[in-house]
Amino acid sequence: PPGPLDRLARFTRRHRTAVIATGAAFAILVAATAVSTSLAVRATRAEKAAEAEARTSKALADFLRRDLLQQASPGEEPDRDVKLHTILDRAATKLDTRFVDAPLIEADVREVVADVYDSLGDYAAAHRHAVRVLALRRQHQGPDHLDTITATLNVALVLTDQGKHADAEPIFAQVLAARQRLLGPEHADTLAAANHRALNLRALNRIPEADTLQTATLAVARRTLSATHPTVIRALTTLARIRHIQTRFPEAEVLLREAADLQTKSLGPEHLETLTTRNDLAVILRDLGKIDEAVAQYEAILALRRRVLSPDHPHIFISLGNLGGAYKAQSRFAEAAAAQSAALELGRRLLSPAHPRVLTTLTNLADTLSQQQKFDEASALQREALALYTQHSGPDNPQTQRVREKLADIQIRAGRPAEAEPVLREALALRLKSAPASWQTAFARLMLGHAISRQGRHAEAEPLLLAGYADLLRADEPVTPARRRVATESKEFLVELYTAWLQPDAAKLWREKPVVFPAR
Repeated sequence: PPGPLDRLARFTRRHRTAVIATGAAFAILVAATAVSTSLAVRATRAEKAAEAEARTSKALADFLRRDLLQQASPGEEPDRDVKLHTILDRAATKLDTRFVDAPLIEADVREVVADVYDSLGDYAAAHRHAVRVLALRRQHQGPDHLDTITATLNVALVLTDQGKHADAEPIFAQVLAARQRLLGPEHADTLAAANHRALNLRALNRIPEADTLQTATLAVARRTLSATHPTVIRALTTLARIRHIQTRFPEAEVLLREAADLQTKSLGPEHLETLTTRNDLAVILRDLGKIDEAVAQYEAILALRRRVLSPDHPHIFISLGNLGGAYKAQSRFAEAAAAQSAALELGRRLLSPAHPRVLTTLTNLADTLSQQQKFDEASALQREALALYTQHSGPDNPQTQRVREKLADIQIRAGRPAEAEPVLREALALRLKSAPASWQTAFARLMLGHAISRQGRHAEAEPLLLAGYADLLRADEPVTPARRRVATESKEFLVELYTAWLQPDAAKLWREKPVVFPAR
């Protein structure tokens, strides 16, 4: 007798249409069940997500109403002059106990608090809250959750604001690798992480790595995102900053003008990011020799920042320092010193006396005072900078060495070359140890020769000056505006040497000799 399969085959042949219809109906039923199940799961997830967002929104509203706004009037009479920073400090003290049973809501609230502290320039407080957010998310969401990855990135960004680029470097690398793995290499968040990583590499002077990464990032961002997408604009500005370090100034100018135009259209002319891009453009204009245009940009940016920000904002500090440097380039030394003094006072109050930007402002002000022949004030500031750099960066740090040389330059200008000589011998020894072939080492040799020449020891000074000048031109490094300026100044050292040594023909030869860098 036929088996079950044979009987089923015969039945199927006799009732083909009915079997096909039944099969189709069954398939539709299965598919519908799967779709409805999927939709139900999604609806449940959406409902849970909505509930979580509602709880977070309520928590933030309660925090704003009870912990922030009520802190403005801690007594019976409202404290109308209380500052936002004070209000935030008072409210933040309650976060440890307010959300004991809701750690993720605590993380959301602390994230907001950290952002506000960062915008106020209190980077230490921002870092403290960012680290707590990261700990909460790791514990309750896991290390690979996207919120945890974002919290990790926020910690690195605050470290960057504090000038701690080396500490931030492995964190940026970790975030980029995680987003590439979880989101894919072309996701907007992955590209944003690559942008942050490139900026960090630039700050660490790892320029070839930064260039390779950011060139690729911008290309992908242009292909996958809209022209006005924030990631595209930030990729433009980051690549421009790398081009600046590479002394490819015309390329940097083109990138920044494009970014500024896009930001003006999408964010408005007074948005903080638009103003930051315009500030970067002014830096490029200055280095291109377009000083008047750069000064006009700096003045306009400072006026806008003062209008939209508090007087104690870090961006005001940056604008004052930049404007002071531009005034100095125009030989407007009194205005330069005023702007730099205001920047220094503000930076010390907002950041710390040892913050890299504050120390740069300190040395720039000392140089401006030296140009005004206020040598005692300039020496005092430069000694302060040297002590801070030595303490926090070490005696062999390139910036420490540069400050040591600047101090010696002031001593020479003040007519005290004998005091400058031991300082310069120490500076040259350290540079020979750390970077013997750099143009900065060549200039240290030139400065030592200049100090010896000023003491009348011309025969001893001549070989130092000649060798230093040759090495300065020959060094296989980018020809920056600073290097060109130093080369012109160094040529004058040789003119002065031969004039004082009563060799007028040699002095005339060097006076007429053009400064020519070998083709690279």
